[in-house]
Amino acid sequence: MLTSGTLPDARLSANVALKNVANVFTAPVQQISAAIPELRLTETGSPADGRLFRLINGGTNFYIQAVNDAVNAQQGVVIVNRGGSVTATGSFTENNRTAPMGYWIDMPFSAANFVAVGGGT
Repeated sequence: MLTSGTLPDARLSANVALKNVANVFTAPVQQISAAIPELRLTETGSPADGRLFRLINGGTNFYIQAVNDAVNAQQGVVIVNRGGSVTATGSFTENNRTAPMGYWIDMPFSAANFVAVGGGT
């Protein structure tokens, strides 16, 4: 039994997740259990205060939050509740649209956009 010093990597079990290597988890279920479980995702190549997202399950809601490096400024939030409703602090944009959904787009008048139907004068 070791009581002092460091444990060489070669003596670690293959079932231990390490911070300095890529880890692959093959069990069909992974679980984080806490009063308010949180998972933080950090993109190390991004600039300061623009690299961290967190996922939180709390208060019967699921949150996706963009936060700064101090994890105290919510820059964007998506909330999914148990009833299936989704709330976002930003906007939703469809593929190839110039404006987010729900916003009016100012279109110049074009006679080609209109057609007369019926026999009125």
